[in-house]
This record gives sequence, C-alpha cells and structure tokens, in this order.
Amino acid sequence: MSFELSSRVCPGFAVVALAGELDAAGAQAAAAAIQAGIGSGRRVIVDLGALRFAACHALGALAVAANRARRAGGGVLLAAPQAAVLRVVELTGLAGVFCVYASVTAAAAAAAVGCGSLPCAAWRPATPACPGRAGRADASPR
Repeated sequence: MSFELSSRVCPGFAVVALAGELDAAGAQAAAAAIQAGIGSGRRVIVDLGALRFAACHALGALAVAANRARRAGGGVLLAAPQAAVLRVVELTGLAGVFCVYASVTAAAAAAAVGCGSLPCAAWRPATPACPGRAGRADASPR
C-alpha cells in the first residue's frame, strides 16, 4: 500500500495530512504525528482529503491517539474524508469518537472554539454535535 504523511503547525492547531492508503503500518506513523502535533490544549486536524482507503484497524489507532490528545487537553478533528473513508469511520462506530468536517477550513474554525476536546457521541450525519458547528454553514458535519 502507498501511504504519505505530512504535517504543519498553525497558530492554535496542527494539521496532519494523510494521503494514499492507510494500513496498520501507516497508522503507527499517523498516530505518532498526531501525538507530536499535540501541545498544551492544541487541536490536531487530520486532513483526509487525499486518503483513498483506510483499514478499520488503522482508524482504531487514530482513535487511540485522539483519546490521548483529549487527556492532554487537546483534541483531534477529521477533515475532508472521501466517501469510502467516511463509510469506514461510520461502519466502525468511530464517527462518535471524532468530530468530522467537510474541509480543513471548517475544522480549523471549529478547533478555534474548542471542538475536538470531547468525543462527538451524539454525531449523526445531519446533526451537529459540537458547539462550534452549531449554526455554521461552513462547519457542518459530513
């Protein structure tokens, strides 16, 4: 499987971009990048726009990283997942673990108001669960 990862730090959050196909080996690198992006209360946005495939066990590793981020006072938000990846997130039950946004821009706006610090247990495709999403046309869940 072909997998690429890049990251950058922005004021108040970090972006970890994943591309290609994410399997167990790639998940370890992605989880490590998420952990590295977490600062004191920092949010990490995982840009999935170029990710074509994600194995369910690989997404589980990202969920573990998200839980660690929350314990450290930060959070993890998913941005721009392709339909196939979003389907795996939903089928594995991980949609409630992550706040999912249509774009990195929408996730950044939500991160700025604290989204990502709690699991989105009430997440449903048509129902905003994070306070940062409510009433924001550009920050609606996918």
